[in-house]
Amino acid sequence: MLENDIDVRTAKRGKNERQGVHNWHPYYAGYSENFVEDILDFMGADGDTIVLDPWMGSGTTALVCQKRGIKSIGIEINPVMVIFSKAKSVRILDFDINEICISILDYTSDVSLSEDEYLNNEDTLQYLNKKSLNSLNKLQLAIDEISKRLSGILSDPVLIDSIKSFFYSVLFRCLRTVGNFKKGRNPTWLVNEVPELLSEEVDINQLFHQFVESMINDLQKSFDNISEECPLPTIYEGNCKRMDLNDGSVNYIITSPPYLTRIDYAVSTKPELLFLGYKSDFEFDTIRRATMGAPVISDKNIEINETWGNLVFSFLNKVKNHETKAAKSYYLPIYLQYFRDAYEALAEIYRVLKPNGQACLVVQSSYFKEVEAKLGDMYVEMASSLGLEAQIIKREEIKQHIAHVNTKSSKYVKNKIYYEDAVLLRKRVNEMSDYSSHRDQVLRVEGADTRAVGVEQALMKAFERFLFTKEVPFISFGIMTAEELAKAFYEFPIIVKSILASVNVAARAIKRDLDISVDTYGLKLTKEKAALLAGYIKPMLPNELAIPAICELDRWFYVDKEIRKFKGSWEKAVLKALIDNATTNDFKKVKFKCDEQDYELDAAHPSKGSIKIGIDVKRIEARQDIHKRADEIINKARKFKKTFPEGSFYAIVYYPFATDHLSLQTRLEDSHIDGIFFAAEVYSSIEQQAKFLLSKENLLQDEILKDED
Repeated sequence: MLENDIDVRTAKRGKNERQGVHNWHPYYAGYSENFVEDILDFMGADGDTIVLDPWMGSGTTALVCQKRGIKSIGIEINPVMVIFSKAKSVRILDFDINEICISILDYTSDVSLSEDEYLNNEDTLQYLNKKSLNSLNKLQLAIDEISKRLSGILSDPVLIDSIKSFFYSVLFRCLRTVGNFKKGRNPTWLVNEVPELLSEEVDINQLFHQFVESMINDLQKSFDNISEECPLPTIYEGNCKRMDLNDGSVNYIITSPPYLTRIDYAVSTKPELLFLGYKSDFEFDTIRRATMGAPVISDKNIEINETWGNLVFSFLNKVKNHETKAAKSYYLPIYLQYFRDAYEALAEIYRVLKPNGQACLVVQSSYFKEVEAKLGDMYVEMASSLGLEAQIIKREEIKQHIAHVNTKSSKYVKNKIYYEDAVLLRKRVNEMSDYSSHRDQVLRVEGADTRAVGVEQALMKAFERFLFTKEVPFISFGIMTAEELAKAFYEFPIIVKSILASVNVAARAIKRDLDISVDTYGLKLTKEKAALLAGYIKPMLPNELAIPAICELDRWFYVDKEIRKFKGSWEKAVLKALIDNATTNDFKKVKFKCDEQDYELDAAHPSKGSIKIGIDVKRIEARQDIHKRADEIINKARKFKKTFPEGSFYAIVYYPFATDHLSLQTRLEDSHIDGIFFAAEVYSSIEQQAKFLLSKENLLQDEILKDED
């Protein structure tokens, strides 16, 4: 949802973003430098911070950060775009690039390479004739050799890599100029023609020199009037779902994930990838399938994951049930891949952000037939489920959209409206603020101080004859009789818990050993029970105990009791959310028997007879408890299915480590479990997960998850 439309310039690329350094390469996606500048100001980025772009693309974020003197990191899965981004370095201007160019051209005359020799890049012949490819290959060998010579002069490998990338970028531009191909209606499709029918021959060495001069001019214009030192960005080839960065290592993220429009980013750079030696049927295809949003099915085994949020859940279900022939067989797997990748990438963003770090993601809405994909709102929900604060801070209506290339799409919805959203994410200072820590739970306990005063006053009166002072009052249990202790318990029952706790005796031990039930926090105690307790506990008591120590001990046992009460109320809230949102109010705690053992379901429907839905509500407070608790859930699921083979079994889990939810979900993959739902402490989170569960069972009261527009 749109919460606060901030005053930043548009993310749409204008004329400036389609010329100069931005015109070196074909790239459909991207945003404006002005937008990046305004977001950097909005976030408060400066020279002491680190900015990351995990979907670097054409490198605009890194370029602007260089100009602003801000350290940046760029990650990109496409090797071609990595090279182009590295080439946009201000430090290149410190060198006589024209002189290096002449050295490269001179070296090509010494390169012995016949017209039928290729640098493992003969697949490029689908776009080039043999003579052109031969010339480009000689230039490539020359660039590699001159770069090696530079490494003997310069000590900075990053700078050498930037210079080498610059000349490779020049090569790519030559390739695009002499290659015989054209774009299709979709900006990422390439329609190749017959390479042998080039209309005229081109002097590629001369073209190479011309591009070097024009691209140096582009860099000079881009970095004009930059006075402060510009740090080189750290740019590497990698996957946004598995970033090679430490936890909490970056302050800010500015990026644009692939859109849900089946843009084939790898195909848009196919000529360059083939030239680099990526084979069409193997390496190139591997990059294509690994690229998020690619319109190729790589995994047919992905299922809809409720933790992706209401909007994604609703969208995918509508695609799944659409009357279009290819909806379920093709589009659904493509969309499932996309949202799985998006969710995993957001989990990585959560991991690498520092506490209080922020991320800004630019995304566009789209449609599947008449079904709208509100991508900005979807990212808000996915990020929120991972524990990030999320909101849309800027929304613009898009006039030109990739979907417009399909003229038939208007038959489903006329005058479709598309939006470009800037989604702001923030990692809270306390990354588990949706889940209370033990300290938070302690602070929420009320009445502990009042009780401590009451206990102290009662102790002082109960043991008045046995007090002595060593700076603090002590009780001398050594000279006390059991009858005197029993009298104290009977007259001041508030002290029972603290005295029992001082020797670690709990109510269950009293029940087992004395066969009596005692409410150790109760305010009444019979003389008989007081006498039994005193006789039982007296031999265990030390000779003396300080009253402040007893009071402090009582305080923490009381706090622990109240915390356990909070946890119990969370489980009750789950049951309440199910009842409030179901078409039936018959959800109750139910016990069932299997293999002569009793098992308890925290919620079940119906509560009598054959159970159709069984739910285990589980709080997992620590990472080390994962395996034990997961085994408990799986075991209960198997016993349930053995007893009620037609029933559905679900688990609603409290686990305050959002980035570990995926691994826990994997740990709980079992044929007997029909769904896992993660709920935070707040009721809105509990209710959302309850609605997901009810929707799966067609018991959701208002059906908002199914019929939402």
